[in-house]
Amino acid sequence: DRYFINRIATQILEITPSGSTLYLGDYDYYLHKKEELAILKQEAELKNKTNTAPTENTTNTKGQAQLSFEESKQYRRELKKLTQQVDKVTEELESVEQAIEALHHQMAEASTLNQQDELLKMHEELMDLENRQEILMEEWEEASLALEALEETNN
Repeated sequence: DRYFINRIATQILEITPSGSTLYLGDYDYYLHKKEELAILKQEAELKNKTNTAPTENTTNTKGQAQLSFEESKQYRRELKKLTQQVDKVTEELESVEQAIEALHHQMAEASTLNQQDELLKMHEELMDLENRQEILMEEWEEASLALEALEETNN
C-alpha cells in the first residue's frame, strides 16, 4: 500500500537496468524527485535537439572553430563548477552526519545520567543538524542531476 510505504520508508532504492539510485526520503519525496529528473531530461533532450539542428552547409571557418572552442570551454567550466559543488556538498554532508552520530552518543550518555536539560539542548541541536542534512541532500541531488544532465548532453 502506497500510504503505508510512505509512512514507513525513510529511503527508496530504485533499481533499473542502467543501475540503482538511492533516494533519501519517503515515497512522496521519491515521486517528486523522479518528476524533477524527468523534467531535467526533457530539457536536456530539447536543448540537445536544438543544438544538433541542421545548419547551413558551409565550410569549416575560423569562426565556427572558435565557436566550437568557446562551447567546449563553457562545457568544461560548467562541468568543473558542478563537480566542485557536488564535492563541497558531499564533504559538508559527511561532516553533518558525523556531528549527528556524535550527538546521538552524547544523548545516550546524558540519558543514562538523567540530565534532562542537556538532553533538551542536544535534541534541539539534533533537529537543526537533521534539517541541515535534509537541505544538503537536496542540494547534492540537484547538483548531481545537473552534472549528469550536462555529461549526457556532451556525449
